[in-house]
Amino acid sequence: MRLLRRTGQGVSAGLLITDARLVDEGRDLHGDLYIEDGLIRAIGTDLRIPNADVLPGEGRTLLPAFVDLHAHFRDPGYPEKEDIDTGSAAAVHGGYTAVAVMANTDPVCDRPEIARYMKERAANAGLIELYPLGAILGGLVVKEL
Repeated sequence: MRLLRRTGQGVSAGLLITDARLVDEGRDLHGDLYIEDGLIRAIGTDLRIPNADVLPGEGRTLLPAFVDLHAHFRDPGYPEKEDIDTGSAAAVHGGYTAVAVMANTDPVCDRPEIARYMKERAANAGLIELYPLGAILGGLVVKEL
């Protein structure tokens, strides 16, 4: 991608992404997307926004975010492998805003208090929505449902 270029003089009025395939909730169109103050302000074709920084999409696909339905954060129990903070940061870096984490932690995520701990840690990190997947089998063994 080419570097951003300003459409006018002065302070930036936001970001205009041009010539992109825009895909979101049943919508699939080719055009431009304008973002200001972290919000999508306009979608259309041949948008002209004075003083906006312009990022040429060059036909690339622009998606709102991804959801990972099978992640292993290993927290609680094995934070040296991956904890909720580092896993959340890695997810965001890859374009994910929601992650479902497997139950094979230590202790196993088979009780509400473990799931609550994981959700609270993710909320404190403030990067992603975390969905703990609970084990149907207590302790991941066949003895107890």
